[in-house]
Amino acid sequence: MRLRTLALLIVGLSGSAHASQNLLANGNFGIGPVPPWTPVPVTLSYTAIPGDGDPAAPSVDITTSGTGSSGQGLYQCVATTPGTVYRATAHIKRTSAATTTISSIGIAALFYTGAGCTGTPLGLANATVSPNTLVLNAWTRVDSGGVAAPAGTVNALVGLGANASNTAVYTFRGDSAYFGLNDVIFSAGFEND
Repeated sequence: MRLRTLALLIVGLSGSAHASQNLLANGNFGIGPVPPWTPVPVTLSYTAIPGDGDPAAPSVDITTSGTGSSGQGLYQCVATTPGTVYRATAHIKRTSAATTTISSIGIAALFYTGAGCTGTPLGLANATVSPNTLVLNAWTRVDSGGVAAPAGTVNALVGLGANASNTAVYTFRGDSAYFGLNDVIFSAGFEND
């Protein structure tokens, strides 16, 4: 009986530890999209949507600017450890009705060698899809799967956004953004930690 209780306690504690491993601050956008998220470009249109989200409200509504950089969205730079296996996931919802020439939306993490997400890019944890494959106004979870941080990695630039290397204006919503250990136990509210 004591052995079974100990095993249940270990399982319970490991679930709690994993639930707090989100390296992104404000992954559920409960305190608004910024801080600590940084918009790129600075003209990016974004707002918190209090009555919509997945698995729970709120979420963030992002509209690409139609000009500027190719990777438009909200970003955070987080510390990483070489050899550690990370995962990037988010829930996204297409809200633009028309088809678009934007190639992908979702969440991605680019590993860097220098402090402050500078230096040489070494690898990518990518969880994106073509927006034209998504059902209008339906939430979809995207997941990079496990990706090991390459040797020499210091941190990762994690972005929730769109590859908008053209002049398209596109609107979508994001929620439950997560970047952290690959073996996380996903449950409603985990992204709060």
